[in-house]
Amino acid sequence: MYLIEIKETLDYFYYPLKTEIEQCIANGATISRENLQKFENKAFRYATIHTADSFKRCCDDPTKDNKMERLFYFIKSDIRDYENILNN
Repeated sequence: MYLIEIKETLDYFYYPLKTEIEQCIANGATISRENLQKFENKAFRYATIHTADSFKRCCDDPTKDNKMERLFYFIKSDIRDYENILNN
């Protein structure tokens, strides 16, 4: 059951978020507050406390630069960790 939850977390939260962040970085855009809220809501449903903390560090602190790149770094780290669990 635990592995199924990890797979759902990757499929329904991390991979879509990673794709959207990649598109935003490529276009020089940012995720709108409404879209970010959608992902934040999914974080509480599918992801870990660590992910919610990543959002707080990267997106809710107006003093930080390069929020998208920082969030992208944390999301890729989370994906790598989850994929390692699934592959072991």
